Amino acid sequence: MRVPLTTALTFVATAAAASHLNPLEVPQPVVHENGVSLSHVTFLVEGDFVLPGLAINYICRPYEVPVADRGTENRNAAALAGIRATPQYSKESGSRGLFGGDTLRVILDLSEAHEVEKAWTLWGAAAVVRDCILDAAARDRRTYPALRFVDIQDRG
Repeated sequence: MRVPLTTALTFVATAAAASHLNPLEVPQPVVHENGVSLSHVTFLVEGDFVLPGLAINYICRPYEVPVADRGTENRNAAALAGIRATPQYSKESGSRGLFGGDTLRVILDLSEAHEVEKAWTLWGAAAVVRDCILDAAARDRRTYPALRFVDIQDRG
């Protein structure tokens, strides 16, 4: 059956609005045989719109990846190593997530981080998490052009 693209897009938008679950593309540090690299995964999040910094809340969450002949496995290096990244919402900007009007402030918490495997290091995973934060902020800037800076503060 041939359906005009505009009809298909309308159907998808209507279905998403009805359930209040919307796709959110999130950069994550994914473990593979050669180490850790940034990979984009999709979460379904509740709400009618996405706030700046929302994807950062999902960078370090476990994500089950299909692995050939083994089922699914959590391959998120940050989740495996105990790394956390949290956007800081300021009182001045409220739920917009911006600190100081043009800066997204993020806490990179390594206080409970630990080594997991010899194939990749904790510091290598933390570096990829930083790249994920910058990638997420760059995506947010497309929707919120006022976002110009990212302030990543290390803890731990």
